Amino acid sequence: MPKRNTLNRLFQLNRRVFKAYMLKESLERLWNYRYEGAMANYLRKWMDQLRRQRLPAFQKLADMLIRHIDGVLNHCRTKVCFGVVEAVNGNIRMLINRGRGCRNMRYLLLKAKRMAATNVE
Repeated sequence: MPKRNTLNRLFQLNRRVFKAYMLKESLERLWNYRYEGAMANYLRKWMDQLRRQRLPAFQKLADMLIRHIDGVLNHCRTKVCFGVVEAVNGNIRMLINRGRGCRNMRYLLLKAKRMAATNVE
């Protein structure tokens, strides 16, 4: 309980921190949706709340979510854990670093597919 009391005290001292915390907590609900339309509707309502708060860092987040809306909505169709996505991205980064400037994208994609299929380099 001491952590909760400290958090409540912080919120009393700084209203903007409280607003940011509430927006962060409400955004986490976005990933529970199963239907794209419902997810898009929730995101639109979340951004409406955000506009009234004037929090620049969250506005940048909202802009990034809009730029990647197809990927965000794709989460409804294919529920892939973010850890898996990060692991694949890490493997691809490793291939790029090992390629030392290889400019052949087709070859890079072939290597990435091979790594994913066989779990070897």
